[in-house]
Amino acid sequence: MCWAGKVALAIVLLLGSLAIAGALYQQIETWRDARRSPEPGRLVNAGGLRLQINCTGTSSTCPADGFQSSTTVCRSSAGDCDVAESCTGTAAGCPSDGFRSSTVVCRPSAGPCDMAESCTGTGPNCPSDGFELLPCPSCLKSSRHGRLSR
Repeated sequence: MCWAGKVALAIVLLLGSLAIAGALYQQIETWRDARRSPEPGRLVNAGGLRLQINCTGTSSTCPADGFQSSTTVCRSSAGDCDVAESCTGTAAGCPSDGFRSSTVVCRPSAGPCDMAESCTGTGPNCPSDGFELLPCPSCLKSSRHGRLSR
């Protein structure tokens, strides 16, 4: 075979090798794209979470985000002075923690020397049980022997 035939054969083999390499590269990238952007309704791994892509298929965009209704409790009450928070219906997060106002009595008086306790307005729990500091005649109690004691 002459040198021109050898050069032609080398060019054909080179072009054939390039065509096979290109086809193989195209197939690998197609598989990678399918894993990165699965068809609607398939599971995807997003930051370690398995999420379902659920598009309607009627347009190129997915439906708008949906939120729980405002009747859904997102944080339960954690004490006598805490209020339960509900979803807003317009945002993904739960509203900040709220507390009953300082005008709300959380523990009524249990007697003439016991004070009624009210919420602080800044925390979930009722303050400690308190007692009147100044003695008064109604706070004096009879002893077993009929004497009054303070």
